[in-house]
Amino acid sequence: MSYSKPTLFERFRYRFENTLSSGTVVLLWWLIVIGVIIVIIAGTIVAAAQFTQDNEATISYIEAIWDSLIRSLDPGTMGNDTGWGFRIVMLFVTLSGVFLLSLLIGIITNSFKNRIDYLRRGKSRILESCHTLIVRWSPKIFTIISELIIANENKKN
Repeated sequence: MSYSKPTLFERFRYRFENTLSSGTVVLLWWLIVIGVIIVIIAGTIVAAAQFTQDNEATISYIEAIWDSLIRSLDPGTMGNDTGWGFRIVMLFVTLSGVFLLSLLIGIITNSFKNRIDYLRRGKSRILESCHTLIVRWSPKIFTIISELIIANENKKN
């Protein structure tokens, strides 16, 4: 079996996949980075191509980035857009924003699920003391509870 040196793309992909397995915080940072890149690219296209809305002056670079950011965060903002070049770029930004928001919801949901699964395994540290744990339900539970109450009458609370 011969060893072939990994290509630059293979090394990049390997490192990217390793960062994805690092946890929720890293996934959230990747979403932020991707969102910023999309907003900057869209703002650059709008400003460079001088796409404008009908009957308006050309948009500055900062204003174009602001418009892209707003449309990525709020899909309803594009309802009054005019000018086909502007609309097409902002449609791409809006769809990207919806996709990134869906990923964000999925990441947060998965994080909560993992945490709840961890807690259900019973591996977390217990800081309480002087407690009694009754495992499993049975009809004898009421007898057990009444005997525990009698046994602990001399204890406060």
